[in-house]
Amino acid sequence: DFLFYNNKESQSDVRFVIMGVNGTAQAVNIEKLANGHYKLQTTSLAAGNYVLVMELDGKKYFHHFAK
Repeated sequence: DFLFYNNKESQSDVRFVIMGVNGTAQAVNIEKLANGHYKLQTTSLAAGNYVLVMELDGKKYFHHFAK
């Protein structure tokens, strides 16, 4: 299972954190494919709801997802 992140507008590095609904950070493998392109492996995550927190250029963005 994977999440892909592509940003064509900004080539800056992105910091990712996946948070469980209980507020704990979840360890996942993050692979930088190219500038602005990442693959996050979510195989290790249990079924449930999560928040992907992305930090880019000093701003945080949030994306809710379920596995």
